[in-house]
Amino acid sequence: MNRLVTNDKSQVQVIARAATILRALEEENSGLSLGQIAQRVNLARSTVQRIVAALEAEKLVIAATPNGRVRLGPTILRLARIIPLGTPVEIVR
Repeated sequence: MNRLVTNDKSQVQVIARAATILRALEEENSGLSLGQIAQRVNLARSTVQRIVAALEAEKLVIAATPNGRVRLGPTILRLARIIPLGTPVEIVR
């Protein structure tokens, strides 16, 4: 049972870290490198690399340049369209 609780906490932590990475890319139209993301979110580059790979698989982030920068992907736009117009930004964040 204790192992299950630890696993649940680790899954929640991964989701929180992924959200932090997505927020770091929010205002970066030209994208960020993995190293830049790692520095901004205070995570190891290897951790950022694994999370970004999972986000790329879901098209939540995409390659911004051939040299490894990533930016928010089309799935973000598709998901954002679901939010009703007029929803206060505070609720969305």
